[in-house]
Amino acid sequence: MSQGMPRIHQRNNPWTDEFYFLNHPGQAEIQSDLFDDYRANVDNYPKWQAWMREKQPRLLVIWGKYELSFDAI
Repeated sequence: MSQGMPRIHQRNNPWTDEFYFLNHPGQAEIQSDLFDDYRANVDNYPKWQAWMREKQPRLLVIWGKYELSFDAI
């Protein structure tokens, strides 16, 4: 599983995968909203960093070389 979603098939074609997932109801709008809001996201980094320093949530996020999103094609 990657990010809570079951693997439906081998990742033979990333375009096919994207098409499949973006055709779920509401997904195209969600992705469009995220893309449009990216500038605000970067501008809000200092607020997020201050919140993290203050609240110190118990969370370890690891994303990189071994993240399933980066499987070789």
